[in-house]
Amino acid sequence: MPSPTDAQVLAELRPDLDVRPISMPEKALDTVTEYFGLHRANKADFLAERARRAQEEAQALYLAHLFTAAAGHERVRLAAAYQAWSALRKAAPLGAFGSAEEF
Repeated sequence: MPSPTDAQVLAELRPDLDVRPISMPEKALDTVTEYFGLHRANKADFLAERARRAQEEAQALYLAHLFTAAAGHERVRLAAAYQAWSALRKAAPLGAFGSAEEF
């Protein structure tokens, strides 16, 4: 019997969430990460580096899905909201060791 996917495990652990697994071509993710200035880990990177890049990987998946699935007007609004959130996050003051979100 094949092992369950991450989405299946998450759906079982959190039935209150609406889990929708998506698959995205690497080329689409590469295009989105380049356009929005995100940095994804390579498949050959160590697990620790891939874990550090998980947030940007999730953002890339969200944006790629947004540009392939959302309707025109909704896509524009959600992309603008993402860019505003991203700008606010980058403008947040840093502590002595960087952003608290990085730990």
